[in-house]
Amino acid sequence: MPTRWIMTGLRGFAVAAAVALALVAAAPVGFVRALGAFALALAVAGMLWHAYLLRRYDPHAFAVLRYQAAAWIERARMRWARARRALRGGQRAVTAASP
Repeated sequence: MPTRWIMTGLRGFAVAAAVALALVAAAPVGFVRALGAFALALAVAGMLWHAYLLRRYDPHAFAVLRYQAAAWIERARMRWARARRALRGGQRAVTAASP
């Protein structure tokens, strides 16, 4: 039971961090940016605390979470590399065709 609550808290803080990061990036007023940065700091602290709790109370769930995160990062890296190769190939085709 505690694992479910810890995972829910971890996901909630991750969503809060994403919203705060978007707020910091898009806010036109300095005060709102400062509030967003503060919210981002609190969300990151909450994520770290919940990750610690998950590691302490359910090491297997923590290992699964680490594996899933590593797989997601690897997939994102592969997509980025594929997009770079496609763009680079398009540049070569345009460069080769131009006089």
